Amino acid sequence: MNSLLRLVLVSVGIIALGMTHARTNELANGDVKTDMEGWNGDGERVLLKPDGTEGAEGDAGAIPVIKLALSHGQSRNVFQDLHLADNSKGLLFRVDVYPSADFERSKYESDYNDHERMISSSIDIMVPMTDFWIRLGPILTANYSEWQYRYHSTDLKPGQWTTVTSRTESTDKLHDHFTADFCVPAGNGALYLKNCSVEAKPK
Repeated sequence: MNSLLRLVLVSVGIIALGMTHARTNELANGDVKTDMEGWNGDGERVLLKPDGTEGAEGDAGAIPVIKLALSHGQSRNVFQDLHLADNSKGLLFRVDVYPSADFERSKYESDYNDHERMISSSIDIMVPMTDFWIRLGPILTANYSEWQYRYHSTDLKPGQWTTVTSRTESTDKLHDHFTADFCVPAGNGALYLKNCSVEAKPK
């Protein structure tokens, strides 16, 4: 192998390695145009028509969205793990949420809890008594040996898109492996998500 070819291959390897370990504050595929690439959890990609019903390719006005179907007895979520850029501050997360016509969250108090619980040495998410919430974290505490999460919850209006936002503060010390979680409680029906995004917007 000549020296020029060797140099080219090494350079390509370095670039690929850099891309693999790239740090970013962006949500991947926030418009779900490429199926569910970048997303984890319970969501699925569907097409939603302007009247709030699901459609198919070619239907007038149908747009790709994330569907989170509610289930009995447990909350569900869709999330992304972000490898944050250094010194990330004041991240503002935004998503538009639409409830299906048959959406109804659980009326059983046992399906909710107002605090985080430790289960098998991991943290179980808080389940607020609300239609939808965003969970962000981990956020490091002062001694760096513990962490906490930010929550923003909201109730929704039938037949309407609602923009929900949640942010980290500029003073927060964010873990470099950070999760943005979009969550629904137990119940019936589904919630649809579109325009999932994040921007650095120090307060």
